[in-house]
Amino acid sequence: MFNTILIRPIINLLIFLYNTLAFGDLGIAVILLVLIAKLILFPLSKKSIRSQIVMQKLQPKMKEIQNKFKDNKEEQTKAMMEFWKENKVNPVSGCLPMLIQLPILIAIFEVFRHGLPDLTNGVLYSFIKNPMTLNPNFLKFMNLSVKGSIYLAIIAAGFQLLQGKLTMSAGTPKNDDAKKDGKMSAEKITKQMIYFLPIITVFIVLQFPAVLGIYWTFFTVFSIAEHLVVVKKLESVSCRMTEIKS
Repeated sequence: MFNTILIRPIINLLIFLYNTLAFGDLGIAVILLVLIAKLILFPLSKKSIRSQIVMQKLQPKMKEIQNKFKDNKEEQTKAMMEFWKENKVNPVSGCLPMLIQLPILIAIFEVFRHGLPDLTNGVLYSFIKNPMTLNPNFLKFMNLSVKGSIYLAIIAAGFQLLQGKLTMSAGTPKNDDAKKDGKMSAEKITKQMIYFLPIITVFIVLQFPAVLGIYWTFFTVFSIAEHLVVVKKLESVSCRMTEIKS
């Protein structure tokens, strides 16, 4: 069912792009596929990014509420609900769009995880021209069927690091609390994840064909672009509201 609903359509779209807009370049077809997926999912991504940024900016006030009612969990919950309502935010609204996107992202990952699609097993629709073989070269210099491209792994990890830093800087409050009971603050854990994820990215990209590395790299690049667009839009709205109030 998963193959029929998601994986097979994605493979067909990839081959269609390969035959037409990509002019027989698999790498360009992959980039176009990721771009199309990102454009389709942008409304959901926008809500998720916006919710994340707003929640980050509200963290200091939320911390105050938690400290104020730390001995009364019922009052703390009530005050927090009222605070979210006043600021028109929902703490779970940032997670829901990601959950909806997840099956599509998994399907795209599965298309590339095992290498290039096998076009001889009836996976293509009747109206999609079968190219019989796929040219694995990207821009005539990178073989996307080969595993373990260290250069691509480093590039992918670099963009992953940039994305993490942008996300961290988009309103994350500073937490001046010292270590308590041997536990690190949420801020320190987040900073560790920023550097840990690029390491994981290098490991994954090295384990699979370079075609997955191209997908991973440009998925991250377009994610960074999404983030910048949403942040700029929020800043623009904030400036207009400030001008109206003044």
